[in-house]
Amino acid sequence: MLLESQTLKLANKQSGPKLRIKTLVYYAGHILATYDFCSMVNVFQVNGPLIERIELDRFFTQSNLKCQQVGYVLMPRLDWQDREFDTMQRSQKILPRKIIFAGEYNAIGEEATSTRPFLMLFDRVKLDCTITKPFKSRGLISAL
Repeated sequence: MLLESQTLKLANKQSGPKLRIKTLVYYAGHILATYDFCSMVNVFQVNGPLIERIELDRFFTQSNLKCQQVGYVLMPRLDWQDREFDTMQRSQKILPRKIIFAGEYNAIGEEATSTRPFLMLFDRVKLDCTITKPFKSRGLISAL
């Protein structure tokens, strides 16, 4: 409830429409929130403050595409030999450097109903996407 009220306050400050939360992911003391029909991902600390906002649409506009929404957020698991580092990250409440996003996009000018799926590997340190894979088929990603 606390997260929802903060999100609504955040939306009201922007004087835009209220955002409806689509996905919440908890990882190492952080909450990542995605929203319906929005290409933005907010990163909150568990105690409430917004610490990072990732706008994915800017990676699509170069190709005349528009990110419609982000449906899935996944923290990649490390190889077996790196499990100790993974455990240290969680205990020290550190988000991993790379995050996987999946969602829907369409071409600029197309109807919002004709969306296609995409996968993206985002680098939080460089604030850039390492890999973006927009699929040409009109399928749907149902799980990661």
